[in-house]
Amino acid sequence: MSVKSGILAGIVTISLMGVGVSSTSATEMTDALQVSDQLFEQREITGNLAASIAGLSPLLEVENISTAETYAVLWRLSQRYSAVNRYTDWDKQKRLAAFKKGIEYGQKAQELKPNGVEGIYWMAINLGREAELKGILKSLSSVKPIRRNMEKIISIDPNFHRAYFVLARLYRKAPKVISIGDMNKAELFIREALSRDGQDTYYLVELAKIKQKRGDISTAIKTLEEVIQLMPRQNDHTPTVKHNQKEAQTLLNQYR
Repeated sequence: MSVKSGILAGIVTISLMGVGVSSTSATEMTDALQVSDQLFEQREITGNLAASIAGLSPLLEVENISTAETYAVLWRLSQRYSAVNRYTDWDKQKRLAAFKKGIEYGQKAQELKPNGVEGIYWMAINLGREAELKGILKSLSSVKPIRRNMEKIISIDPNFHRAYFVLARLYRKAPKVISIGDMNKAELFIREALSRDGQDTYYLVELAKIKQKRGDISTAIKTLEEVIQLMPRQNDHTPTVKHNQKEAQTLLNQYR
């Protein structure tokens, strides 16, 4: 951790935890959430993800916290815990414990707001990451619950395009005979995602993988080349874009 980022994480954690269990105004709560969001947006900096989590947890103990505020904290905690696979050096057991917490916070968010897409989404993402870390059998058992949750999100908000991406990935990766694997559905769902955000690097890499699996190598190559040429947009998480571009280059190298 750099000195600058370490000081920032420390100051922010202390200021957020300073909310304690006493009453706080809506403005103070909003400010605390915004600061935590800023830390999460820079989660590639060592210590920021942990600081974001540490700052959120005490907010649940605030005496006069509203239902809406509680929901906002819960789904954020679920989101934060889902990111430990890439942005921490935690061992397997600690990551599994984090994903379990992410599932629990997501479930609590759903209890408060059953149709809140954030709670549904991040709970399912943690479920998938926990399953992948535990192995193939657990992964297979998680496929249908994840699909069910993504379908629920789409029924609530058809423009929540991340859900289409998750479904595309599920249908591509799942075995055809013993699970739900279906390349036609995989392409259908990734096209739905891309129709809502045509420059998302996650979606484009997924399209390339689907095309590769279907034997359309020329389209896969063209799509991967497109990913590599894209510049991060204002609201993109730049390290994520660069990570996806690196994966695109690795895939592209297979054809050269």
